[in-house]
Amino acid sequence: MTLGPEEAPLNTEPIITDLEQLRKSKDWAFFICVGMVVLAFLISIGLVVTLFHEPNKITILFGATGLTTAGLISVMRGIWKEKVAIEMTIVLLKNMTPESFESILPSIIQKF
Repeated sequence: MTLGPEEAPLNTEPIITDLEQLRKSKDWAFFICVGMVVLAFLISIGLVVTLFHEPNKITILFGATGLTTAGLISVMRGIWKEKVAIEMTIVLLKNMTPESFESILPSIIQKF
């Protein structure tokens, strides 16, 4: 005798599809950050050539470029960690039974 409605089994296909879309968006975000680092480097090279005779301004420029690059790299690390966690979740979903995946779901959610 069961009380209440039976639980439906976990349907992993929509979850995998959503995670694949999320992974693709993380890829784009990572590549945008890489492009911004390259752009900041190219702009700093151009400004160094332009401000060659003003060493005080070049010092300020290197400080600003260093802070910008450090911030972007920090963001890139976070995006990369999330991307790896998403990929690991996809692999687990594809290779585990729904019941066993449900048992580890709380620890996966905690990683995000």
